[in-house]
Amino acid sequence: MTGLIGVLAALAGLVVIQPTEPSVQESFRGGLELFRMVQTEPVGARLIRYATSLVTSTGKALISFWPVMTLTAALMLHPRRWLAILTLCVLVLNIILEKNYLAGMTSQFQMAEALYALFILLVMISFRAWSVNSRIALLFVSLLILPFGITVGTGNSLFTQIIISLAPWTIVAALLSWMSAQSDALRLLQHGLTAVFLILVSAQVTSSYLREPYHLQEPLIAQTRPVSVGPLGTVKVDKATAQLLSDIEKAKRTCSIEPGAQFLGLFNVPGLALVFEAIPPISPWLNNSAQASTVLQYWNPETAARVVTVLAPEAHIDMSTLPERLRPEPNGYVFCGTSEIPYENRKIEIWASPIPLR
Repeated sequence: MTGLIGVLAALAGLVVIQPTEPSVQESFRGGLELFRMVQTEPVGARLIRYATSLVTSTGKALISFWPVMTLTAALMLHPRRWLAILTLCVLVLNIILEKNYLAGMTSQFQMAEALYALFILLVMISFRAWSVNSRIALLFVSLLILPFGITVGTGNSLFTQIIISLAPWTIVAALLSWMSAQSDALRLLQHGLTAVFLILVSAQVTSSYLREPYHLQEPLIAQTRPVSVGPLGTVKVDKATAQLLSDIEKAKRTCSIEPGAQFLGLFNVPGLALVFEAIPPISPWLNNSAQASTVLQYWNPETAARVVTVLAPEAHIDMSTLPERLRPEPNGYVFCGTSEIPYENRKIEIWASPIPLR
């Protein structure tokens, strides 16, 4: 009860100290409105999808790590140092065989399953230590569910959100290892599990950079070519991305696209707004025709001086459901060129509205 009162008091304090200027309140309302616009999936449906993913992944973790789970249960009944060492050895071997230490865009399920398994083991082995105090239990549960909290405000996969917000879980792992166990054997396993958890997270972060970084075709060590990208200044990219930027510069020259034009990325090409130095009318992140249609409720493309439209393969597939006011050809747009986004080899077309008469 004391913990709950503290949480409510903290929330009340945050509300009191927030600025009350109309501009701040308007920005907050605008942010909520933008979220409703670009996130067309109902919150309830998204939470059900996340719950299904969580149950499925947890089940796979229990199946993949059943030898370790069995040995841990045996150790809790008969604490022996040799059994603790054997359990840790089997755990490491399990991680190596399942390749849970390798991270990347195609390995998120395996990454999460290993982390789930380790957390289940930690909670099992230290159950008596943290369950006797309701306030400590509330703290652990709050830290445990914190990474899941950010998934409410995004449509990404559940694992994407958890993997990038693991700080609360590492805190829990460290605290659980610090809390005393009932025997030397249990304490040995407790400390070993925490060490494996921290080493595993570090290995996943490192291997992600070296293998498959988020939405990059090449690892970070291959980003060696310096290029100038509008407001970002000079950045280093890989060869394919440098070609993409070169193609866009050529398209800008072909259609005389100047900074400050309106940007419409159809679909899922938000970063190109920075390359064009263009301004998305509502949100740079449009993923489907429903979101694009919502934009028209707040923006009139006919009133814009220049509009740059980028068509990805998904836009061509959904062209029949795309509002006609957003289609380049029926509105007299000029074809400026093509290129290819290295990640997933997505070919794009670049169109621009006619230069207005002066």
